[in-house]
Amino acid sequence: MNTITKKPPIDSEILFALNKQAQQSRVELGSLLRAFGAPTTLAQAAAVAWKNELQIKEDPDSGSQLYYLPIQRAADFIDLILDQLDSDSRTEAVQFRCGFHGHLATHSMSI
Repeated sequence: MNTITKKPPIDSEILFALNKQAQQSRVELGSLLRAFGAPTTLAQAAAVAWKNELQIKEDPDSGSQLYYLPIQRAADFIDLILDQLDSDSRTEAVQFRCGFHGHLATHSMSI
């Protein structure tokens, strides 16, 4: 069963989903990109790179697609799109990536 956190307002928090059966956390890439001030269309790059790991769901409110990637791939996703970001978004993304790597190294991601 997937548990999805309440959808955050645009330019706010990052949306996560927890799959209790698979014991896996996922990050919604559009919300991650909005947090950086980057275009959400970049989430589609993950569909090519991680087609077997990516979950794509339709947002019932907007009808747009939501791209959920395993949280362990968040830094890889940032690396994939980094050259497509403007300087401000790139700075935000790098700070998140560095902080995220540090968090994973010091904390267990078990559910």
